[in-house]
Amino acid sequence: MVGAVLLLQGPVTAFAVLLGIGGAAKIRRPASTVRAARALGISAGSATIRLLAAGEVAIGCFVILSGNSLASLLLALSYLGFTGVVILAKAKVGSLSSCGCFGAPDTPPTATHLVVTVAASAVALLSVVRPAGPLLTALRDQPLAGIPFLFLTGCCVWFAYAALAILPRTSALVRSR
Repeated sequence: MVGAVLLLQGPVTAFAVLLGIGGAAKIRRPASTVRAARALGISAGSATIRLLAAGEVAIGCFVILSGNSLASLLLALSYLGFTGVVILAKAKVGSLSSCGCFGAPDTPPTATHLVVTVAASAVALLSVVRPAGPLLTALRDQPLAGIPFLFLTGCCVWFAYAALAILPRTSALVRSR
């Protein structure tokens, strides 16, 4: 049972960090997310987006610091919400040039977004049933003071970010040539 819980720690941590990064970016630059929301028929101004983004940062921190079932449930609900937004955005083909995930323009919602958000939701839901616990506690059980664990988790965050923010722009450039 402990092995299964530790197996979830890396992905849960990675998705929590990704959520926090996205939230922090939207706090800093909410305009792209405001435009995306309005294109989807959702009336939201900069203050609303910043408030929701602060919630994303708070949930990410809550997951990392506590790792309990409630934190995992909030993480799952966040990513399920993103999944719904991506499905709605993909249904409105051509009307959305940016999803606003990271507060930057030109990151259109893609099928990859769906894969990442559904995977994040599934991992977080598994962690509701088998909470991963606080990150600092998990690091004590890792070899070399958790440095390899943190490195691999950081790589997972980078790859997920690249799939959501870099791959869509790169794919668009390749298609335009």
